[in-house]
Amino acid sequence: MTEKEEKKFTRRTFMKNSGITVGGILLGWGVSELFGDDQKKGTSTETVDLSHTHASGAHASEALLVFTLEQYRVVEAAVERIFPEDELGPGAKSLGVAVYIDHQLNTPWGNSSRDYMVGPFKQGTATQGYQGRQTNAQIFMMGLDALQKYTEKNYGDKFYILSAEQQDAILVDFENASGENKVQIDGISSSQFFQMLHSLTMEGLYSDPVYGGNKDMGGWKLKNYPGHQMTYVNIIEKEEFVVMEPTSLSSMK
Repeated sequence: MTEKEEKKFTRRTFMKNSGITVGGILLGWGVSELFGDDQKKGTSTETVDLSHTHASGAHASEALLVFTLEQYRVVEAAVERIFPEDELGPGAKSLGVAVYIDHQLNTPWGNSSRDYMVGPFKQGTATQGYQGRQTNAQIFMMGLDALQKYTEKNYGDKFYILSAEQQDAILVDFENASGENKVQIDGISSSQFFQMLHSLTMEGLYSDPVYGGNKDMGGWKLKNYPGHQMTYVNIIEKEEFVVMEPTSLSSMK
C-alpha cells in the first residue's frame, strides 16, 4: 500500500469509527461516559480544601478532577464575569460552572479522543477551525496558565483578587487577540482560549446538573425550562399553561 493510500485509509477509518457522517453533529457525551473509564484519567492528584466553594457539596460529583485549587479560583472568577449574578438570578460561580469545566476537561472531549489528531498540523482557515496537535484540555490549560501569568505581570496580583473592572479588562485583552494589548500564547491564540471559556460557561449554565454545573437547576429556572420530563401525557391536552418544575437526569428512574 502506498503512503498516499495509507493516509486515505487512515482518515476514512477514522471517520467511520467516530460515527461522523455528512451533515451530522456530535451534540455531547452520553451520561454513561460521564461515569466511565475516561473519568479516571484526570491530571490533578492534589487534595484541596474546597470548604468555601460550591465544590464543597456532599456530592462526590463535585470533586475536582483536573484543576488545582488556585486554577479553580481563577476559572470561577472568570466565568462569573462572563455570566455575573444580578437581580434576575444566580451567576456562573454559584451555579457551579467551574466544576463543570473541570469535569469536561477530563472527558473524551477534553482528551480529544474522538478528534482526528494525526498530522499534518497546519494553521487552519476560519472555516476549518483549529488544526493543531493540542487536545482541548491542553488548549484550555495553556490559556489558563497564560491568563494567570498575564494578570500577575500586568496587575501584580491574582485574577480572582482583582476588581470586576480589572477582570473584565483582562478578558477583553484575551478576546481581542489582534488588539493593542495582544496576549501571546505559544501554539494557540488568546481569542481561541476565550471562545472556549465562553462556550464552556454557557454549557455549564444550561447542561444537566449531572455534569457538574447548573446547580439546583438554577440555569434552567432562569429560562423556565422543564428539563427532562418522563412524560407529558397527563398535561398535553390541558388548555391552560402548565408550570413544571425542572427535572434532572439524576432523578429519572
